[in-house]
Amino acid sequence: MQDVFRELTITVLAKRFISPFESSDLVKWSIEILKLEVECTDLYILTGLDHENTFVREKYFLRS
Repeated sequence: MQDVFRELTITVLAKRFISPFESSDLVKWSIEILKLEVECTDLYILTGLDHENTFVREKYFLRS
């Protein structure tokens, strides 16, 4: 499980530095992490931020 978590997280972090970055990838990441049975309030919030801006999504991503 930790290997999958690490791989998903490294992938989304790398995408943040590639232009153009789609912050919707952060929402997709949070869904995949929740499927691994990792529980965190900020993950649940991030999962529901489909229509928010990048700033808000990144805030919850960094907190989770």
